Amino acid sequence: MIERIEMRGIEGRRYIELAEAKSYKISVNHSTTILNVTKDGEKASVDFSFSTNFLPIGMVRIEGRMLYSGNVDALVESWGSSKKIEDKETAKELMNAPMAYCMSTIFMLSKELNLPPPLPIPRMKFEGKDEDKQAYL
Repeated sequence: MIERIEMRGIEGRRYIELAEAKSYKISVNHSTTILNVTKDGEKASVDFSFSTNFLPIGMVRIEGRMLYSGNVDALVESWGSSKKIEDKETAKELMNAPMAYCMSTIFMLSKELNLPPPLPIPRMKFEGKDEDKQAYL
């Protein structure tokens, strides 16, 4: 179980000028990388990097740390011997938590850097005749 998650560094870049970026087909992908796992008392300290790449025009990367409680000894031992997280459920939790935590920051930074949104924005669809359509605030 993730008890705490914190950001330790943020980096964002747009590689090309905004006018030029409009001519590119942009591919957005996300990745979480576990950088290190250490024992911190009865818990595990897990350093991570979460990146969103807006290929080929830019990127946003957040580095941080999670405090994990659960099967800490097995996690630390697995990481120490192979630099991998052997337990699939633990790996899934540790890989998904940074995305959930960092995505709002990625949204804000991508807007400031004039990059596209990192996830599709929902669009309203209206059916029927034009006079039947209403918008609510």
